[in-house]
Amino acid sequence: MKKPSYTESQIFKILKEAEAGAPIPDLCRTYGMSSASFYKWRAKYGGMQASNMALNCPFPDLRGVSRLLVHHSILSRNGVSGIPGAVP
Repeated sequence: MKKPSYTESQIFKILKEAEAGAPIPDLCRTYGMSSASFYKWRAKYGGMQASNMALNCPFPDLRGVSRLLVHHSILSRNGVSGIPGAVP
């Protein structure tokens, strides 16, 4: 059975519903998660605003760098330079 994965925005939405007064067992049943997952999320993200969740990245300066490195790697493997003036 595949374990469902939730984005941070989905987690934030679920936590907001719980703060609004929705019963936790009902939320767990609705979203197909365990209560242990809910309490882990609440410990990790509880009290955070949506804008702060994006800043939770351990390396905020490197957010877009990995995508560029993969793109450059694919291009260089095919003999095409993705950086102007660079030698493949």
